[in-house]
Amino acid sequence: MLLSRARAAALAIAAPFAIAAIGIATAHAQAPTSGPVHGFAMHGDVKYPAGFKHFDYVNPAAPKGGEVRYGIAGTTYDSFNPFILRGVPTGIVMATIDTLMVSSGDEPFTKYCLVCETIEVPHDRSWVEFVIRREAKFHDGSAMTTDDAIWTFETLKAKVIGPHRVVRVEC
Repeated sequence: MLLSRARAAALAIAAPFAIAAIGIATAHAQAPTSGPVHGFAMHGDVKYPAGFKHFDYVNPAAPKGGEVRYGIAGTTYDSFNPFILRGVPTGIVMATIDTLMVSSGDEPFTKYCLVCETIEVPHDRSWVEFVIRREAKFHDGSAMTTDDAIWTFETLKAKVIGPHRVVRVEC
C-alpha cells in the first residue's frame, strides 16, 4: 500500500499511540505484565538501562549553539499541521513535538520513554499503561497530565488515524 507523504507523516507521528490503539484501554486482564519499565522492545530486551543519559550514537560533548537551516528538496508544503490527511505538511514542525516514547536509532522496533516515565504491557500485548513524567511540561510551563495524553489520543483517533479497537481509556 502506498502512502501519501501526509498519511505517512500522520502515521509516523501516531506511532507511539499505535501501541496504545491496540488496547490502551481494553480492560486490564489478569495477564502477567512486563512490570513498569523504561522501554519496550518488540522482540527481545532493550539495549539501554533505566536512567541512561544518551544513546550510544549521540555525542554529549557536541558543540552547542549556532543555527541550523532545513531545506525541503523537490517539494513544497501547504500546511504547518503535521497531522493532516490531505495536502502536504512541512516536516520541520515535528522537531517541536515530543511524544510519549522515542525510537532508538540503533535498535529496530524499540521505543524508550520520553514524555512518559514508564510503560507497562502484558505479555499478550492486549493493553498498555503509560505513567507521565511529573516534570513533563508544555511550552508555557503548564504541567502535562494524563488527561492531555488521552485528549491527544482521542483527537488523533477521531480526526487523523481513524477508528481503532479501543474499548476504554482511563485516567
